[in-house]
Amino acid sequence: MQSRAIAAGMLLAGMCVSAGSATSGSAQEPRQPVGAIVNPSAELLGSDGRPAHWILEPRAQPGTAPGAEVASGRAWFDDLTLELITTRELRPDIVIQADTTREPMPDLIYGQFIEHLGKSIYGGIWAEMLEDRKFYSAVGETRRDREHVPSPWRSVGAPGVVTMVTQGAFVGAHTPQVDLGTGAEPRGIAQSGLGVVAGKGYAGYVFLAGDAPAAPIDVRMIWGDGPNGRSSV
Repeated sequence: MQSRAIAAGMLLAGMCVSAGSATSGSAQEPRQPVGAIVNPSAELLGSDGRPAHWILEPRAQPGTAPGAEVASGRAWFDDLTLELITTRELRPDIVIQADTTREPMPDLIYGQFIEHLGKSIYGGIWAEMLEDRKFYSAVGETRRDREHVPSPWRSVGAPGVVTMVTQGAFVGAHTPQVDLGTGAEPRGIAQSGLGVVAGKGYAGYVFLAGDAPAAPIDVRMIWGDGPNGRSSV
């Protein structure tokens, strides 16, 4: 099938997307955007960091009659190149009218810009300190892809003492279940890296269900070595 140059719309407006054997230039007829380029995911990048595949999602062209059908699905292309077909110089102008004033800004109105850098949000200005309290990710999960997110929780005790069960899950798709064994060693789940401050009090709660012999259950906050570096409930 002979390939043709495709003008990308939306995400790459003003760019020409050409297949390896396609030709493009000013002598061609004007081209209308027929789709939107979708940025490939990380697993589609080649060894040189360039996309191994480009995905084109179709969309209606300008002037398409209302109710007209648009092709569905995705088109995959290999070895594409981008060619600039139009450009223009931008000259933004700013006018400051120093002799004009408006009502004063109230002291209680302010703005800021902040990003998820380190623990600036979670573990910072976000009041809730525990991450993933509903166990979206399985305890001990380390994968990161389209379906998995690393879990901040880890199991305590021998391998395999914590499993994720779906039957009767408290919330979401699954709930962690802890096999306490004979009780000779501590078993459970833990989360590290909490930004606690000396001298401050912290409130929390936990929902538990299980066999009667499992009681009592300890919830500990540990910030140092020895009995003086922890608190138990």
